[in-house]
Amino acid sequence: MSAPTSPAPRAATALRRVAALLRPRPLRAAQPRAGAARAGGPAVVTAPDRDALHRLLTGLLLEHPGEPMALLLVGLLPADGRDGVGDGSEDLLRAVVGRAADAVRDRDVVVRLPDGRLAVLVVGGTASSARRVGERVRAALQAGVVVGGALVDVDASVGAGGSRAGATAPTGPHPTPAEAAARCADRLLAEVDAALEVARSAGTGVAVVDPGEREGARLADLARLGTDLRRALAAEEDGRPASDALRLRWQPRFDVRAGRWTTATARLVWADDARAPRDLAAGTALAPDLLQLELRRALRAVVAWHADGVRVQAAVRVPGEALGRPGLVDLVAGALEEAGAAPGSLRLLVDDDDVAADPSAAAVALARLSVLGVPTSVTGLGASRSSVAALGALPVDELVVDARLVASLRSGREGDARLVRAVVGLGHGLGLRVVAAGVDDAATHRAAVALGCDAVEGEHVGPVAGRADVAGLVLRGEGGDLLAPSRRPVLPAPRRAPGRP
Repeated sequence: MSAPTSPAPRAATALRRVAALLRPRPLRAAQPRAGAARAGGPAVVTAPDRDALHRLLTGLLLEHPGEPMALLLVGLLPADGRDGVGDGSEDLLRAVVGRAADAVRDRDVVVRLPDGRLAVLVVGGTASSARRVGERVRAALQAGVVVGGALVDVDASVGAGGSRAGATAPTGPHPTPAEAAARCADRLLAEVDAALEVARSAGTGVAVVDPGEREGARLADLARLGTDLRRALAAEEDGRPASDALRLRWQPRFDVRAGRWTTATARLVWADDARAPRDLAAGTALAPDLLQLELRRALRAVVAWHADGVRVQAAVRVPGEALGRPGLVDLVAGALEEAGAAPGSLRLLVDDDDVAADPSAAAVALARLSVLGVPTSVTGLGASRSSVAALGALPVDELVVDARLVASLRSGREGDARLVRAVVGLGHGLGLRVVAAGVDDAATHRAAVALGCDAVEGEHVGPVAGRADVAGLVLRGEGGDLLAPSRRPVLPAPRRAPGRP
């Protein structure tokens, strides 16, 4: 029986195997000097793109199947505030790489990426050890690097995460070890990307994906969302079947005055646990991508409903991050054109808190949407910091009373009813339709109608449908069997669309 191979030769073997995939060849400073990798230190390689980093990570995972693997991404920012060390001199970049290499072990690998970032692959590293390595690398860079005889201060943000020991072992006849390692590399890269974004935006310095910690678990979910969104949007662009990971759920809305269903609110959720990732994406670069996917899928569904004689609107919520951006109107217009949908078939929902945060920017965005012909609603009224004066100046046609305020009607207290009545009166006084959200039982339903709400939505009024075709049954008035008997007497049955049997 042969003696076990020591870790260092195994790492060297892995590097030799993947070096041919990387261009240019592994780099080292010609001579040890200030800021350069020490002689006999960790390998320093240059990856021309993300795919090359993925191949390197996959190769190391295959070479060490029984060990965990940690990955760090280091985003660099000089102390003078110039963004993008990648645009700096070659001497500066070499010095930074060398300083980072001095802070890690000989068996680790430092990778220089083309966008000025660095990656560190820590063989045998866990999430907790990745945090220590990240803090050590960041401290080394903050100590400064010597370039041309001058000390240059460099700051860094670090995103880190680690695979579990044995995570690349196949669980059955499929996948193969290579496929399992590639999937592990996919997950690890996505998680660390998310962690680096959080470290940069929050200014925490080092952020680590660690399922054992609350923030680390959130980062893992954020990374999962990023991966699922990229795959779903790529499928949309290529015309392939929609990804099953993220699905739309529909909440029908019943118009009390018209006596029919008029709107269905779309919400993107994970298919396996029904959580809506919208709150998770808030404040990140994923929020606009999430909106784009919701718009595309919602508009395709409403076009199909219209072709089937169901005249309803699809309602989609606009995240606060997108409300004040110039690209919002272009995004909406592009989605309408792509789906072949009329502007009036879409309703955009904006939260009252987001309007109150920047009323001027909100007014400009909503005015442009109004010119486009897309109706808008302000949601969350009665549970936020809105300005009534700003509300009256907004080009909207509908207010949605916050579900928490509507839920207070269950108490039967006159004070709660007066508050809701005041909000309804405000909306009607501004010439707007008023919708009660969160109508989840018969008592709340009757109270909302009695207080003058024009439309109601909630679990009691109409079931949340996980598929567009199921929602279509309710919207056509053919889904009576989907409604509990206790719900039916509250409102008349929805009228069928004209011309339908």
